[in-house]
Amino acid sequence: MQPEPAAPEAVPSEVALPEAPADVELPATPEAVAATTEAPDASAAVATAADAAAKIGGDYAAILAVILAAIAVLGGKKAWDYYSERSQQRHALAVKELELKAQAQGLNGAQPPPCQAATLKLEAEITDLKGRLGAVEKKTTSMSPDFDAEDMERQLKRLQKTVKAMQEGTNG
Repeated sequence: MQPEPAAPEAVPSEVALPEAPADVELPATPEAVAATTEAPDASAAVATAADAAAKIGGDYAAILAVILAAIAVLGGKKAWDYYSERSQQRHALAVKELELKAQAQGLNGAQPPPCQAATLKLEAEITDLKGRLGAVEKKTTSMSPDFDAEDMERQLKRLQKTVKAMQEGTNG
């Protein structure tokens, strides 16, 4: 048999926490506690926002602290770096567009060589198609506007029957 586990020791109902030193100021609100655990560059701005909200006081001090902290963080160093990088990217894009426009103007409105080759190929195909269309038009203009293809087929069949009858008459 296994020995029975020992009964757990009694846990005191209140645990005494060590006292904070007198020169350390404890944050007054949960937002201020959260602000002290954020990145170091934003913590100063958040702490300043919490202090400003505490000085104003009132029922909405905690909400005001959160709003001021958000404004401080959004306008902080990381936001400034983002805005600067974004501005540099837009500038680089504008410079590239200007370079492409200058390059196009350097051709004096002429097409680039690959486009010129493709245009010549397409023009040759168009000329060939126009020639074929002209030949078809000549053939169709020689026909009368009253042309009936079915009538021509009936006449052809009658002629074939007549030729067969004539051949059988001479052979037979």
